[in-house]
Amino acid sequence: MAQLWHFMGRPGVPMIYSWPAGHGGLRGYTSDSESAEFTVFHIKQFLRALAATPGLEKIHILAHSRGTDVVTTAIKELMLEYRSKGLDTRAELKLGNLVLVAPDLDLDIVNQSLVAEGMIFVPERFTVYLSKGDRALKLSSWLTNSVKRLGSLILDELNPRERADLTSLPNMTFIDADVESDI
Repeated sequence: MAQLWHFMGRPGVPMIYSWPAGHGGLRGYTSDSESAEFTVFHIKQFLRALAATPGLEKIHILAHSRGTDVVTTAIKELMLEYRSKGLDTRAELKLGNLVLVAPDLDLDIVNQSLVAEGMIFVPERFTVYLSKGDRALKLSSWLTNSVKRLGSLILDELNPRERADLTSLPNMTFIDADVESDI
């Protein structure tokens, strides 16, 4: 986090919210998924408390892999809560940029939960890093029997409607982070 904060020009105060994942083997994925469900309540509490901090102007969130499900679920639940009270979620949570790195999310669920329900418009900016060669996402796709994971999308391989749906969102940016590696 310190390196990321440094290279971003040291804006604001960096914070990390984490929980242990990777309990090993194929069964570990199930355990990680349940642990992710458990922590949604806690990240919501954390975001509420952080947003209530006097003088805080913006919150930028970077989530990775299974953590993207935790963060997007928490924000979606907060959006529904604030919406029911007639409040603006972006203003209440002071959300700037929501960055999803190698998001381990099913594309159909993303289209429904983030796009159709409007969660995509809660942060000012929404940035998604994609990598078609991500082996962990390939394993996740196999384990969940999911045809398309958001983090391993190849935009050119989407059908025209899917591509138009994703790329027409004004606050959303996709970055291809697929790199050649000998590792």
